[in-house]
Amino acid sequence: MKLFFCVMFALLFVNCACAQAATLNASDYTTIQAAIDNSTSGDIIFISNGTYYERLNINKSISLIGESSTGVIIDGDYSIYETLSPIHDYWSGCSVLIIQSDVDDFNGYNISNLTLNITLRGDVVSIYADNVSLSNLTLQSSRGYFADAVLYLQGNSANIFNIITKETCNGVYIVSENNYIDNVFTPFDNSTLKGISLIGAKNNTVTNSITSFYIRSGAEDNYFENNTVKAREKNGIKMNSGMSLAESNKNRIKNNKVAGRLDLFNSNNNCITYNEISDILYTYASYNNSFEDNSAPILESNGVKIDVSAYQLPPLLLLNNITVYFELTSSLVVNENNTVEVRIYYNKTLVTLLGILPSKLSIKYYNETSLAWENIPSSVNEKEGYVFAVLTHL
Repeated sequence: MKLFFCVMFALLFVNCACAQAATLNASDYTTIQAAIDNSTSGDIIFISNGTYYERLNINKSISLIGESSTGVIIDGDYSIYETLSPIHDYWSGCSVLIIQSDVDDFNGYNISNLTLNITLRGDVVSIYADNVSLSNLTLQSSRGYFADAVLYLQGNSANIFNIITKETCNGVYIVSENNYIDNVFTPFDNSTLKGISLIGAKNNTVTNSITSFYIRSGAEDNYFENNTVKAREKNGIKMNSGMSLAESNKNRIKNNKVAGRLDLFNSNNNCITYNEISDILYTYASYNNSFEDNSAPILESNGVKIDVSAYQLPPLLLLNNITVYFELTSSLVVNENNTVEVRIYYNKTLVTLLGILPSKLSIKYYNETSLAWENIPSSVNEKEGYVFAVLTHL
């Protein structure tokens, strides 16, 4: 019996040695995909600096590591490769990198030190597997239509660190749960619309990122902290709010710097605390939300009336006598065949100090077609200290 156990131990030891992970150099294969196809779960594939024109499909738990994040470029040129994304497909869209679920998903996937871009149609990276780790990536140049994104995340429990997203309709588009995202950077210009979108996503954490947030359709129990939130601008005018929630409940937003507005539409039981907001905190048909120590006035609307309270103007604005515009997104507030009463209250003392006649105050709206501020018929109630207007569908 003792000899039998010794032999079995020796066999098991040999089998374990054979199962050790290997490091494969992609340059030893005709393509990166060939290296992936010849790998086994747990292997590491190393990619040397260079530009590679191909589409990659990973369906096993491996690591794909580039020599440097700017030196390794994987270009999914649609005119050369016509492999279609098997799941997330709009008008025959496709992805540069697809990670699909494997039976041993729990071992995880690791993608690091790469630049990936696509010249036409679809997402740049599509993830349908759980336990994926992404780090030190530049993701750019998706088509920019519909839900196209440079990172589409359907898998759960991903860890995402140090990602640059640009030239896209959506930067990171999340429809899954329990993901951790840290240090995403979205350089906003006319080619980038949204930073991070959470659509029905739950229990995600986003920290230390410079981006915008678009939170929709039942996104719940998500946590946002220490982010710098920006909005896309055109000709010096903010084209959307930096952070917007719609039909999304029980989210926590804490210690963020918001350059622009923070909006809530039909969103309840959210906790919004200690945020530095440069414009306003706007709520529409949203209830039981907790607001504490945010540096912005709260504008609340029930869809029929909007009252904007007077608040102290920053001293810098007073010294420079700069005109301050209060922005309302009319397409979100005023539906067709509907009107909304607006009362914007002003600080009587400040108006007097600025030498402005109350009768000269008016309400304007920004026409995105003519790219100009246009007057809305309004009146001034000097006794109560507000400007009044009735908005119709614009």
